[in-house]
Amino acid sequence: MKKQEDFMKMLVEGLSYREISEKLNVSTTTLCSWKKQYNREIGNMKVLKNDEMIKKIEMTIQARLECYGGNLNKIKEELEKRSMENVSTDKLIDMMFKLENKIEEIAGQRIYIGEDTDGLMKLLEDPKEKWSL
Repeated sequence: MKKQEDFMKMLVEGLSYREISEKLNVSTTTLCSWKKQYNREIGNMKVLKNDEMIKKIEMTIQARLECYGGNLNKIKEELEKRSMENVSTDKLIDMMFKLENKIEEIAGQRIYIGEDTDGLMKLLEDPKEKWSL
């Protein structure tokens, strides 16, 4: 029974019949017979392995999100301390478009922004047109 268990584990791990045959010193014909005999158990083992892999991936994604989220919070805290008066007009326009696009993505609608307080720029009625300075 030990060889059959090893066979099932190796098969689930993705080894070929030839590789398993060499490691266990068993013919591929016997392995095919075992595959039919233990097909249900092999299927269950594959499901468990897939579940483990999914959990690992989810944990990796969660760790990355936590890391990015922590860095984003630090950036936001630093930005709260700063003034934007030294940011160039081009950069402000770029930032506004990016924020507008993000808001549209979240809200699912077009946001129109009128003239800014300095009167330097305005978004024309057609949002596809460029800013005029």
